[in-house]
Amino acid sequence: MGTSNLERIFLEIEGAMFGVSRMLIREFQTNFDHVLTANQQHLLFLIAKKEIVSVKDFADELNISSSAVSQMLSKLEELRMIKRSINEENRRNINIALDIEGEKMIGMMMGKRNQMYSKYISKMSEEDLIGFLEAINKFKNIIVEEQEKKNK
Repeated sequence: MGTSNLERIFLEIEGAMFGVSRMLIREFQTNFDHVLTANQQHLLFLIAKKEIVSVKDFADELNISSSAVSQMLSKLEELRMIKRSINEENRRNINIALDIEGEKMIGMMMGKRNQMYSKYISKMSEEDLIGFLEAINKFKNIIVEEQEKKNK
């Protein structure tokens, strides 16, 4: 395969990934964007998953400033989506957890997400899904490896 052919394939993959992402985000957000912005929704998901605990890490994940994350957290707290408390093990750190309204919102968001994916994923064969998953994970691993080389 020549470079121009690889470049054409890459551009088609990029366009397909962007298009799929845009369509899914648009469909998902139409139910919740009257309450939360896209970044607030993403932040709420991250809090629910409990994978990230610091403002700096949230900012890195969302590709926004720490002050923007702090403002979003304040807004989510005001809406009773989250609650913040002092970490008893390290009083300099703040624990962030879902509050009553946040639990409800995550439940609705997960229901919508599951409905959307069931609607689309059910149209593909298990073999196609496994092949797609393997290819996308291989691509992701290549990106991670190359970025780790660059950061050394």
